[in-house]
Amino acid sequence: MSQQSATLEAIYLEKLERLPSDDELRNWEVRLVEKGDAVVRAEIAQSAEAAAVTARRQQRAELQRKSDAFAILRRARARIDAHMSELLSEIVAEPVSIGLRQGVEALLPAGLLERLTATSAIRIESSTVAGEQDIAVLLPDDLTPQSDSSRTTLVLLDSWRLAGARSSRPTFRNSYEDWWAAAVSRLPPRAGHGPEPIHLDPGAARGFDPTPSAVLFEANDLWRTSRLEPRTIATAAVLHHFLTERPKRVIAALDLWDRSMGSELARRYKALAAPPTL
Repeated sequence: MSQQSATLEAIYLEKLERLPSDDELRNWEVRLVEKGDAVVRAEIAQSAEAAAVTARRQQRAELQRKSDAFAILRRARARIDAHMSELLSEIVAEPVSIGLRQGVEALLPAGLLERLTATSAIRIESSTVAGEQDIAVLLPDDLTPQSDSSRTTLVLLDSWRLAGARSSRPTFRNSYEDWWAAAVSRLPPRAGHGPEPIHLDPGAARGFDPTPSAVLFEANDLWRTSRLEPRTIATAAVLHHFLTERPKRVIAALDLWDRSMGSELARRYKALAAPPTL
């Protein structure tokens, strides 16, 4: 291999991420002799192919940056979730059970199911048998006028992946709200909180209108009752730490427990880092 060929191959690998063909070698070798290394390198770097390679490199770098950032986020959340599990173990001996109706897994935000199953404070079950879970995650068609109202219930309205389509589909918001209203009408009135529109993945909702991806029905009016049950407190804490990601609601529930039991769970929860975001 000539020195010119070796130089051209090195330039091609650097700028185009490939080796030159025989025809390209012959064409560029002449220019290399006439113009020199620097000129040929600049001409190849200014080609449309080189621009496409640069764009792909930037895209790969951005994807890697996001992957690294999400890895940091997952580790931070896992650390906080572990502390949360320790706090909940001081309230209840058994994990808070979350019943997932068949078919809802695909509608959950990416990584949420993995996060829930990795937490010792939570037990994931099938919600086909009503009344056996502390929190039920259902679809609108699962609701009937006779639906059990003793459980905290999340009714998923659509895939979170459609959140970004709101602004580009004018008819989507109306149909979305109609679906929500229909879901609300299927459950009997409750004494507790609800129905309340929420988004299960607040991070994904940033930058968009706060259209809900679920309807929340809290079975127990925790905030008004004078009688505190350990499982009620634990359920509220799990609900708002893992699903709605509202630390203030978690602190409020733990504070009610602390006032009754003389514990310091709310203070310890505040000491944890705020749920991390990107």
